[in-house]
Amino acid sequence: MRVECSRDDFLQAVRIAQNAIVSTTLPILSHIFLSTDEEKIRVIATNLETTICALFKAKIEEKGSICLPGTKLYSILRELPPGKVYFETQDLKSSIKMDQIFFSLLGSPPEEFPEIPSAGKITFSLSQATLQQAFEKTMFSAGQDEVRQNLNCVFLEASPLNEEKNLF
Repeated sequence: MRVECSRDDFLQAVRIAQNAIVSTTLPILSHIFLSTDEEKIRVIATNLETTICALFKAKIEEKGSICLPGTKLYSILRELPPGKVYFETQDLKSSIKMDQIFFSLLGSPPEEFPEIPSAGKITFSLSQATLQQAFEKTMFSAGQDEVRQNLNCVFLEASPLNEEKNLF
C-alpha cells in the first residue's frame, strides 16, 4: 500500500475508529485495520461487540491493507504537524513520512483481523451533524435504569425518504 493524504484527515479517522479499541486478551483487537479502494482509505477498529469504520479521501498510489497498533498509530499522527503524510506498507512493515520526519511501525497480517459483520443490505450515508441532531432530539427519552437496560437505548431505523423532505 502506498498513499498520500492529509495528516488531519488520517488523524480524525484513527481518532474515531480507536473508540472501539479496548484492552483484551486478543492482541489483534488493539489494532486498526487499514485498507484502500480507488480513492479512499478505510479505517476499522472492533472489540467484537462494536465496530467503527471511518473513511477519508487520499491519493492512492498502490492499493493494500494492513493492521497496525491503534494507540501507537494515533500517538504518531497526533504529534505530526499538519500537512501531507506519505504512508507506505511493505509486507508487515509500515512507514509514515512527512518532510524530514520518519516513523516505522510493525503491523499484523490483515487476515488476522476479525471479519466485519455486514450491516445488512441497506446502507446509507449521513452527515455527522444530522446524526448528532437526531440523537439530541431523542436522547431525553432514553432511560437510565440499571435494571431494565433495554430501555436505555435510542432506536435508529433507516427508511427511504423523499429528497425534498428534511426531518431535521
